[in-house]
Amino acid sequence: MIDQEILNQLITVNSHNCISFYLPTHRLNGIQKDKIRYKNSLSQVRVALAELGLSDQEVNKTLKEAEAKLQEEKFWRHLSDTLAVFIYDEKTVFYTLPLEIDSYQFIGDQLYLLPLLPLINNNHKFYTLALSQNQVRVFEGTDYTFAELEKNSDFPENLAEILRYYEEESTLQHHSGSGENAVFHGQGAGNDVQNIRLEEYLRRVDKGIETMSCDDDKTPLVLYSTPALAGLYRKINTYPHLVDDFIEGNAENEEMLKIHEKSYELLMPQYIAADQEEKDSFELALAKETATFDIQTIIPAAMAGQVKTLFLVHNQETWGKYTPATHTIELHHSRKQDSQPLLNDLALAVTKQGGTVHILDREDMPRPTSNVNAIFHYALTTA
Repeated sequence: MIDQEILNQLITVNSHNCISFYLPTHRLNGIQKDKIRYKNSLSQVRVALAELGLSDQEVNKTLKEAEAKLQEEKFWRHLSDTLAVFIYDEKTVFYTLPLEIDSYQFIGDQLYLLPLLPLINNNHKFYTLALSQNQVRVFEGTDYTFAELEKNSDFPENLAEILRYYEEESTLQHHSGSGENAVFHGQGAGNDVQNIRLEEYLRRVDKGIETMSCDDDKTPLVLYSTPALAGLYRKINTYPHLVDDFIEGNAENEEMLKIHEKSYELLMPQYIAADQEEKDSFELALAKETATFDIQTIIPAAMAGQVKTLFLVHNQETWGKYTPATHTIELHHSRKQDSQPLLNDLALAVTKQGGTVHILDREDMPRPTSNVNAIFHYALTTA
């Protein structure tokens, strides 16, 4: 799976004849179709390399590992929605991606990575706390990714761990002459004792969340639990971004895919509102001259680290040439052999500099007449 660390590594690749190709695949019942599509993509790459002047021997060496993958039956039984293949510096790497990307091939001095950016959209990052008396699990997710996190030492494994601790304490105090009341400071027994132990369990869970998160972490936390336990936890919780609503149920035997789906569904209204707010901010910024939809202005600004937020049209590319020394841009009506993928380069520059990139359907763009809209950190000055 692609994450920010892997993307950062791929962004730094700079070599002659870097190959990137993407092809749609099937999660189930499509092995033969996927293999045929893969062979066709390799054939197209082979032709493109020959047109660039590589000999048959050089092409065979370059594509050797990619072609050998056709014989790995296990690989073809475990695909997702898209297969991405990158060939560079005598390496061939494969990534199965949980989002649909059209068939695409690119050969250049860098890898073509624009389609990967939705996978690391940190604007839609969230945590899910799956909480029951028998189990505590914490997940980190985005639109397309979802992974269980390793819990730190502050987390209890379950309520039974807390109960064992107090039973051991009670036994030690009994042998030393103290009683059960000494453990609970006169709070009583029975249901009161049970509630105290349950609250201690939830406080430990809250402490684990506090230790896990950074001081400036604004990531929303989704709670998946029963109504009774959710109510108790909400009273104890100190994490400031716990989502108001929660997923009702017991996630102990729930598949990760379903937990992700339910978490994302719960957060969807919040994401829609935040995305709309960001698009609205484009119009305000345009009035203050801190935004534009002119690519000739956006590209030099992005390369100089001046773009805060970038909006791109999904499945679109703009071909041309950018000369950094003079900040001049030559746009091509169609792709030429020496064309640069300007939107790819633009998006990767903004990503490397910590900016935000939104890839949207055209009708969702702030200014849909352009393939690219941008908000700057500050108003640009003209020479």
